[in-house]
This record gives sequence, structure tokens and C-alpha cells, in this order.
Amino acid sequence: MINKLLMVYRYLGLFGLITAVYFAVVTAVARAIGVKTMKRRVFNYRLYLDTSDRGLSRTLFLFGKREIDHYKMMQGILEPGMQILDIGANIGYYALMESLVIGPNGQVTAIEPMLPNIEMLKRNIELNSATNIDVVHGAVSASTGTGQMYMSSHSNLHQFHRDGTAPAHLESTPVDVPTMTLRDAAARAAGLRTGFVYRPAEQGPGRTARRPPDGEFDVHAEDFLDLADQLGCPPGG
Repeated sequence: MINKLLMVYRYLGLFGLITAVYFAVVTAVARAIGVKTMKRRVFNYRLYLDTSDRGLSRTLFLFGKREIDHYKMMQGILEPGMQILDIGANIGYYALMESLVIGPNGQVTAIEPMLPNIEMLKRNIELNSATNIDVVHGAVSASTGTGQMYMSSHSNLHQFHRDGTAPAHLESTPVDVPTMTLRDAAARAAGLRTGFVYRPAEQGPGRTARRPPDGEFDVHAEDFLDLADQLGCPPGG
């Protein structure tokens, strides 16, 4: 404990140390009396934070910021009107930062697999009146469909595997989450749909052509006429 306090003092000074201790006490009291969430100003916006979360929310409660190098890079790279995919949006720390920089003519597609995080993300979007953020429930993966993800006591450490040091913070039973490829995520962000047309000769003579699993594409068609029917195209003359 002493070493952690000395580290905070070294990097943030006396005021930073006092602020961190103050919010540590406040969140502890809030948890004790059953207060689940509290607001905290972060840069030029506000966030609802989870008083029981040992991950992202705790860091923001204590210090009001994190990953400052990323923050500075984004301020230099983002421009008004940009279209952004925020993959693993969590509770909106970066999504709201991006929203303010790109402005009303831009769009953030915030993709998040865990429902508790999505609930908090939506509350934070509403809190800041951020109308240019679209929330998508899912995780970007190698394929579109369903995957199994392990929940963590740290809201920013949920993951697909139990490797490394993470298992100490993970639940033993995974939960099903929708998955999508980066291509499909980008298509959705652009307002597009994806389609698959079965091609029986795709693999050559004597070979069975691949059929994707349900959910990998928005539309599954047997041929292009079937695709046209499913899309509601009028018959040609």
C-alpha cells in the first residue's frame, strides 16, 4: 500500500495523491451503503462509473483519466466528420472522447460484447447527449456468429481465452456473445448489409462448396435470383 501511494505521489504530486485517496474513500462508502454508480468528470465530459468495478471505473474514479498517451494521439489524429469503429467500447471512455472531436457530422460505431458494459455505455451516451454514437452488441472476431467470452471482475478485462495472468479475475463459465468480422463491422458502420450467394462449383469438380453458418451474413441466398427476391428487387423486363 505504501509503495502504491508513493508511486501516485511521484507521478501526480500531492494534489493528485489527495484526490485519489479522497475518491477511494468516497467509492468505498458508496459501495457500503449500496450506491452502484456515481458520476465523475473525465476531461471535458462526464461518465457514470461502477463503484464495484476493480478495473476501468476504479482507475477513472481515482485519477479521472487513463492512457494519456492514447488520448494525446487521438486529439492529434481525429478530425471533424470522421467515421470511427470503436472496438471494445466498454463504458464509453474513448467513444465519448471521439464523439466530441469528430462532431455532429461524424459517426462513432461503438462495439461492445458485454451487456453490463453496454448498459453503462448507453447511460453515458445519454448523459452527454452524444447523438453521433451507435452502439452495437458484439465482439470483433475471426468469424461472424457466436463466441464464448469469460467475464472479469475488471470491466475492461473480459476476454475469449483464459491464458496469462487474467484467469485470477475471470469467471469459470463463459457466456455467449455475438461475434462479427472486421469486414462486417465496417459494413454495418457504413450502413451496409452483407450477403452470401451459394456457388456449388466454387471448390471445383467433385468437391462440396462451403456454406457459412447462420448469422455470418445478413442474407444467405441460393443464387442471385434468390438474392434479388430476398432484397425485394422488382423482376426485370
